[in-house]
Amino acid sequence: MEDDYVNPRRREQDLKNVASRRKRWLTRKWKISRSGNPFIKTDGFHIVVYPLGDGSWGGKITDLRSDHVVTNTRRYADADKAKLGAFDGMIFLKAKMADISGRE
Repeated sequence: MEDDYVNPRRREQDLKNVASRRKRWLTRKWKISRSGNPFIKTDGFHIVVYPLGDGSWGGKITDLRSDHVVTNTRRYADADKAKLGAFDGMIFLKAKMADISGRE
């Protein structure tokens, strides 16, 4: 059994926070770019979703600190699904960055 009670509780709270944020993600105020695409700036990221030529939706996440850009390869049926996919991508990138900075 684990004697460390702080870290498991912190991880549990982090997971609850992410789930709660994801539930509210679509209700956030998204701006519209000059190109007509929904975008949002949050947590040091610029996130944009856009329609693709075949009627599906894609997205792009830019880390504003490093200007690193990640374009998704998955196609989504509508803008809301693309926004949720972008949220999941942002959380993944934040965790990856935390892992990298924790190792240094």
